[in-house]
Amino acid sequence: MSKQALLPLEYGRVDIYAQGLVSCSACAPAGMPAEEVAQEVNRQAPNLPQLSWHISDDLRFADGQLNPSPCEHAPKTRQHWLLVC
Repeated sequence: MSKQALLPLEYGRVDIYAQGLVSCSACAPAGMPAEEVAQEVNRQAPNLPQLSWHISDDLRFADGQLNPSPCEHAPKTRQHWLLVC
C-alpha cells in the first residue's frame, strides 16, 4: 500500500475511487472547485488529450446521489464527483 493511501481523507488530496473507460468517481475536499478536481484527476489518471476528464453534466450518479454529493466517510469535509471523458 502506498504512503498516500494511508493518509486521512481530510488531508486535502483528490482520490479516484472508481474508474472505467469513460467515467470515474473521485473524492475531493468539499471546498475544491470543480475545475481543480478535474485537473487533479487528469494529473493522476491521464488520458489522451482529446479525451481529458471533466465533471459530468449529469446531475446524479447512477445510484441517484447528486453530483457532487457528500462523502459518506467525511460528509462535512469531502464530496464525491462524477467525471467523464
